[in-house]
Amino acid sequence: MSLHTLIEEFFAYISSYPKDITNIIILGILFIGSIFESLPFIGMFFPMETFTVLVGVFTYIGIIDIKIAILITFLGLLIGDSITFEIGKKLGEDYLKKHAQKIKISHEKYNQIKYLINNNITKALFLARTNNITRWIVPFLAGANNLPYKNFLIANIITAAFWAPLFLFGGYFLGDVFERYGKYFGLGILIASIIAYFGYKIYKHFEKKGIFAHKDFKMWLINIFGLYLFSKMLEDVIDLEFITKADFFISSNIHNLYNPILNKIMIFITSIDNPIPIAVISAFFIAYFLYKKYYFEMSFFIISIITSSLLVVIIKFLVKRPRPLHKLIEVGGYSFSSGHATISTTLAFSLYLIFKDRVKSETFILFLAIIYPLIISFSRVYLNVHYLSDVLAGIGFGLFSVSLIYLSFKFFKI
Repeated sequence: MSLHTLIEEFFAYISSYPKDITNIIILGILFIGSIFESLPFIGMFFPMETFTVLVGVFTYIGIIDIKIAILITFLGLLIGDSITFEIGKKLGEDYLKKHAQKIKISHEKYNQIKYLINNNITKALFLARTNNITRWIVPFLAGANNLPYKNFLIANIITAAFWAPLFLFGGYFLGDVFERYGKYFGLGILIASIIAYFGYKIYKHFEKKGIFAHKDFKMWLINIFGLYLFSKMLEDVIDLEFITKADFFISSNIHNLYNPILNKIMIFITSIDNPIPIAVISAFFIAYFLYKKYYFEMSFFIISIITSSLLVVIIKFLVKRPRPLHKLIEVGGYSFSSGHATISTTLAFSLYLIFKDRVKSETFILFLAIIYPLIISFSRVYLNVHYLSDVLAGIGFGLFSVSLIYLSFKFFKI
């Protein structure tokens, strides 16, 4: 099912209910949520930006009037900040100082916020709404420092008038984008986006605890990209989307490139990634790791190869996609996804991660890690034993598998 179809069905389901009831529920949640996100401590657990964007999409569909949504959001932000201002005025600055460490606010950061409030409350409130912690700390401190409410109210109106329509118009624009281009996206991008959002939240949480380093963020992005590429190919193959047209076109015309010398070269290249050569290559590196006493690296390498090898067999059995007709060499089994593309990507990527900090030229190692799976994958398409989507899915799954194992090793500190 395409993402475009899924979203259309979701909005059709929402629209099936009486519009008045739908408006009361959605706008009620928007109003209450806008208030609660500005309240002390509670506001940290209200992801209202996401919901506000969704309401913006509702306005594009026509379920909600965007003018009413902006007004509701504006009033919610205004009331929420005013309540927090009064709470801060009542509890005082000492209360916040006492709990500052619990919410990961350093003494230096605390003083910077306080200085900005006393010198430019409008700017302080404007910047505060970009963070789920500072968005309630600023109005709280403004009240605790006895800032005149008139000054605070003016700044509050200005900033609320900016932020209230921002996310709603963002959602409205998103609705327009999906209407125009949604049919080109699949369920894979939705799955990857959801995992990306929550994965990012988890990553940032554990980064603060010192479990992940800043450079691991790139690995997380690779993980999401690999998952999306695999999911998108799988969905398109099942639903016979655009990629399958490219598959059949290439499969039907690849023979135009054939010549005796190139055929032999491609047969040789593809044989490098056959089970026996891969076993020999793996055994060589395992022996090397044992000799160097790289036990961590060896465990990571072995688990990566075994995991990818087993899972790609399961995927083939579940999808059961026949191989292309008129193969240049005889190969048994199913087509999706490509085991050669998966294993070559797994082998190259895992070895790159192991050796990139142990060689003089990381660029050369990276080049090999990229070119090796691409050449293997091309040979599979050239020999007409796989479709293009098979090898793309294999590359995506290899990237996803290795990066996930790498992050898991980091998380559990294996």
